[in-house]
Amino acid sequence: MLDAPYVVHCASQADVPLSLSAPAFTVTQNVLGIVAILEAAKRHDGLKRFLLQSSEEVYGYCATLPLKEEQRLNPTNVYGASKAAQEMLVMALHHSYGLPVTVIRSSTIIGEGMRRTQVIPIFLEQALRGEPLTIHGDGAQSRDFNFVDNHVDAMVAALTHPDAIGLTINVGSGIERAVLSVAEECLRVTGSHSDLEFVDQRPGEQGLRVVLDITRAKKVLGYLPWVSFTEGLERMSKFLQDAPRWLAEAPEGQLAR
Repeated sequence: MLDAPYVVHCASQADVPLSLSAPAFTVTQNVLGIVAILEAAKRHDGLKRFLLQSSEEVYGYCATLPLKEEQRLNPTNVYGASKAAQEMLVMALHHSYGLPVTVIRSSTIIGEGMRRTQVIPIFLEQALRGEPLTIHGDGAQSRDFNFVDNHVDAMVAALTHPDAIGLTINVGSGIERAVLSVAEECLRVTGSHSDLEFVDQRPGEQGLRVVLDITRAKKVLGYLPWVSFTEGLERMSKFLQDAPRWLAEAPEGQLAR
């Protein structure tokens, strides 16, 4: 029974490498999962807003940057395809039943306590341990990294703004950052002298570039990303250094300070 006036759907199998090795599991979790929630939302007369957390991964390879909400979706992995399916299902119920929905397509969200299997926590932990930072491919592939505080501001605004109903809205920093430059910035903020180690490119990432056009978020939601990328890295680095259990494998005396 669903009786909450506001529903924020963030639950997903969100690990891209896992989606490559376990596509059936990913689709079951992400697509069938949201169908069950939408069935409940459709029967809830008091629902004021259904907010779907989607992803930049739905865009895939696009020749034109920055990525705009109107562009054709072209996901390059199973996770991105499952998020595109979520978006279509949500909008289908909006058009069919008048469900008050808003879709947020987020860039890569970073922050203290995020999943350690993502690129920035990996780089920061390697830097703090004095280990080489492992870069897949040549590091030219890019992402739009956005600190979690910025993203939460946009989510709150999207839940309450009447003009956001029925819209898909990009939320990110609006700045493109190559993975190689991210690794170099992680070294700088940690004070680490670790080397850079280039390893095999991950499937589906060769030549991939991502930066979101956040014009709609600014106009509709009054969104402004106020925590910078560098400040975000500094806060994450401090969090890791203050949480030594996360760095338990680090050889004694090898944490950069």
